[in-house]
Amino acid sequence: MLPMKRFYLVLAVALIILPGCLKKDQTHVVVVPAYGIVGESNEQYKAYIDDVVEYVNYKKNDVDAVIFTGTYSALKDTSEAAVMENYFNTVVDKNDLTARNVQVWRDDCSLMLWQSVTNAKKLLATKGMTPQKVTIFGDTQDHEKILAYGLYQFNGEEGLPTSPVDLVKYAKNPKLVVINFEEHVFDLPSTANAQSTVEQIIQVFKTGEGATALKNTIAEKASNVNFDVAQNLVNKGCLDFKSIVE
Repeated sequence: MLPMKRFYLVLAVALIILPGCLKKDQTHVVVVPAYGIVGESNEQYKAYIDDVVEYVNYKKNDVDAVIFTGTYSALKDTSEAAVMENYFNTVVDKNDLTARNVQVWRDDCSLMLWQSVTNAKKLLATKGMTPQKVTIFGDTQDHEKILAYGLYQFNGEEGLPTSPVDLVKYAKNPKLVVINFEEHVFDLPSTANAQSTVEQIIQVFKTGEGATALKNTIAEKASNVNFDVAQNLVNKGCLDFKSIVE
């Protein structure tokens, strides 16, 4: 048997180390949708990523991975996710990220907000990472949609509240993957809609509503650029858009 003094010393050390070990199991992932903002001169985009950097730098947030999402809808050969990641890398302390083992990944195939959440989940699966907390950045007017998308994708439909106003409390349920929303106020047109229930918000995942929204958005994007947006996305490996060009 250990002498009593040595036993208490070992116990004290264990009590110091154990909480840190447990904390590492609470994987925290940050998802950053592009919001269609690109270009080194875009001050909105810079302020958005500056907010992300501040959040990731704050060590109490204990971030394990950052995923930038955004596709080739404005620039033919550079995704919006890549633009955001590039700027992020110029302002963040990369040595600090390495020391903390914070991973930085991107998804180049998300055109819409709900795709950002879906594709982030798929990417995490390929990395073998199962989060206990997901923080999603976005415009303040998308608060309820982002919570609904995150809860549906990471926890499933069962138990989701009916009213969007109840999502905030539900999203903090420690028995589920916690979904956290970090707001940024963009100078964007209002996207207020008639969706009044959580069920209506998540229809993009359950019906053809999502595919219809993709086609309409592709058509809108294509009118502002001089290349075939849908075909370019397929050429870049974004196969979710293949049905649009067939």
